[in-house]
Amino acid sequence: MGSGSKIQADWLRNESGSAITNSPNGGAPGGSVGSMVEKLMRLERQLSDEFGPFRLFGLFLREDANEKWDLVVAADWLKTQGGDAIDLLSERLKVLFSRAELMMVSRIVSLSATDRFLSAVTGAIQVVHGLREVSQVSFAGVDVDRGYVITSEPNRGRR
Repeated sequence: MGSGSKIQADWLRNESGSAITNSPNGGAPGGSVGSMVEKLMRLERQLSDEFGPFRLFGLFLREDANEKWDLVVAADWLKTQGGDAIDLLSERLKVLFSRAELMMVSRIVSLSATDRFLSAVTGAIQVVHGLREVSQVSFAGVDVDRGYVITSEPNRGRR
């Protein structure tokens, strides 16, 4: 499926009435963001195979972020990597993303297992190696304009 193709989706609503798109075929949105999401879907799978599962792997655009996206991740193996985990993700993004795509990413956020944002997202969305799109939603007080969740599972990675 090309990055510009349209996908059929079932619309779900979270408790605040905001939209969550259920994309069972895992299709990414179009345009430059769609290209980023497709690349991130491949990266999430590769990293899961290499290091272990993610509890959360998603791209989020905060309401006040001026079109700069956050890559938000959580996994038990990230804490064993320490600061190297962010470096690892950053290096992988530099290889995958074009310069223009890199300029669209504000930061990489690694969440702890007790983070409220992590609990809120994994409580509302369950997906593994797939894609759920969210819009106009608030998770633990963080207002998200748009987001693409590739993996979100409450207990994923716990051993």
